[in-house]
Amino acid sequence: MKALVVDDEVASRKKMIKILGKYGKCIEAENGKEAIEKFSVNIVDGTDSFDLITLDISMPDISGLNVLERIRKIEREKSISKENQVIILMVTATSEKETVRLSIEGGCNDYVIKPFNNESMEIKLLRVGLLKEN
Repeated sequence: MKALVVDDEVASRKKMIKILGKYGKCIEAENGKEAIEKFSVNIVDGTDSFDLITLDISMPDISGLNVLERIRKIEREKSISKENQVIILMVTATSEKETVRLSIEGGCNDYVIKPFNNESMEIKLLRVGLLKEN
């Protein structure tokens, strides 16, 4: 599994990388602009695309919801089928219904509420099909 971990908070980003690093390679982005650039480069060359993106909703430059929208638009422009789209988990400190609704409508696969841990992330990875139960 190859993951792109997007979070402007260093501690949250490093924690997610530590958890996901057990399952594969992690690339980090500290803001929305960097996330879109890294996703775009990977999707253009197609040789080493991401399986997962964890995307913080609250970021100073471009909100996670806007990054989600742009990534799904890029995938549509590249004619990537729904089954082959990158799995996106939105990461948020709040569980506001409106934010969750907008994330799901925007095309995320699931969401993670901070603080997250090994167990909660494993459950999410199982749910979205990136891990298999033993």
